[in-house]
Amino acid sequence: MTNLYDTSLDGLIATRSEVNSLQLRHAWYHSNLTQIKGLKEDINKIQERYDSNIQNILDQIAKQKVCAKEILVNSLNQLESTINTQDIRKYLNELINAIDHLLGPLSEQVLLISIFSGLGLLSFIAAFIALFAGASAFGVATLGLGFLVSSTASEVMFRSKLSELDENLSDNIRNVQNQKYERIKKLDEYFNNFEQRLQHCHTHDHNSKINIVWYDKNLQSHENQCYIERLRNEFSAEQYQIMQFDDKDQSIDSVVSSITNNLILITSGSAGEEVISEIGYYFHIKAIKSSIDYHNMTMTKLHNELKKKRIYPKDIPSHFQLENLLKCAQQFVEALKKPEPEKNIIHLYTTEAPYYYKIINDILNLLDEDLIVIIQDYVKALRYSLITYEDASNKMPATNNVKLYRGISLAQDNSFAEFSRKFKIHDTIIFPAFSSTSLNKDRTRSFIKGKGVLLEISADCSKLNKPKNISAQSEYPSEDEVLLNCFSILKVENITTMNDDLLCYKCTLELR
Repeated sequence: MTNLYDTSLDGLIATRSEVNSLQLRHAWYHSNLTQIKGLKEDINKIQERYDSNIQNILDQIAKQKVCAKEILVNSLNQLESTINTQDIRKYLNELINAIDHLLGPLSEQVLLISIFSGLGLLSFIAAFIALFAGASAFGVATLGLGFLVSSTASEVMFRSKLSELDENLSDNIRNVQNQKYERIKKLDEYFNNFEQRLQHCHTHDHNSKINIVWYDKNLQSHENQCYIERLRNEFSAEQYQIMQFDDKDQSIDSVVSSITNNLILITSGSAGEEVISEIGYYFHIKAIKSSIDYHNMTMTKLHNELKKKRIYPKDIPSHFQLENLLKCAQQFVEALKKPEPEKNIIHLYTTEAPYYYKIINDILNLLDEDLIVIIQDYVKALRYSLITYEDASNKMPATNNVKLYRGISLAQDNSFAEFSRKFKIHDTIIFPAFSSTSLNKDRTRSFIKGKGVLLEISADCSKLNKPKNISAQSEYPSEDEVLLNCFSILKVENITTMNDDLLCYKCTLELR
């Protein structure tokens, strides 16, 4: 802003300098008309040159304001999983509105053409030229000897008008200098006030009570109780609250419900590792931005990148058309904002339009790092939703050898032979995309058209990251779909020929 006002002041000073120069070198009225016309041309050149620079600065300020707002809002979106950003957003909006109000009339205050218009400068010079042009026309021919008197009077008026013009420019220079001082002072006040409010939020957060969550299945053991007693002695009850749990779900609920508070979690052993994992998965979903503008930009970027990379040389599939991608973004944000977002995300995956499942699976199967990074939130949301989701129907037995089935149709030329050549016993098969499986072997076989492979997958469903039966959340519950997470790894244990067109691969799902 300093540069903006300084540029405007330089233009005004240059204009005044031209007027002063004419005051010093003016001649009798015969040459005054030429000199005033020259002054007008010089002022026009000054105005055009400086206003061009001023407009560039104004445009730059507008861009910087938009970028600064975007950076601050995105930063708050990133922080919304760890701090309460509601008050900060309010203060930020107030700051932005105040700056908009401050900068609104800025162009009228600094552009020379606006200042000159307010002064009536160019009209003043035009009238001056008309006056002298009239005196020239009626001088010698009409008035004879009266011409000398007329010329002397014009000389006095010429001096007076130049002096008046100089004084007006001087007043405007002082006015712009005052505006510069006042505007910069106001801007400093706005930012200082915003900083003080942030400091208040920071201090308030730090003054709030900190929860110490202690989780251990053997919580009542003598050793654990001794440590808890030491904590009580070491940490002030005014600042710290000790919460004890021997139940995993209660400890997780306590941590999750205190997301906006300062918190210390103390745990150990395999049970502690499980709790930390589940809490981590929760925060991965919670940390995803819920701004629709952000997700619209993400999907627009994906669409543009697909075109740029020419992934689909002929026509981009309908689910990758921008209109559909924006619909997917809208429904994805709605799923995040509703209660139990992991269930909403899983349900969205099972629906047809807007083809969330096609979008993420097609990108994952391309193994294009740039594209995966763009939609990482959409992949991450489903990945961690599957890990945290618990199926209340208990259709999946919690045993270490559950059989799942997936059919692969290989009707195209050489694809059947290529698959059997590529994957041998002890080899690994990696599915980058999320993969649907079934508990029903016969139903899976019925989906294989022509030549194909039946995958019989042994899965340890006693582990945390086991496959999940998602029928309770599915748009099509009768399908009894069991979903494997992305980048699942199958180890081939045995291969049998069921008939000339069908191979059975017995595999083990490697859970890490």
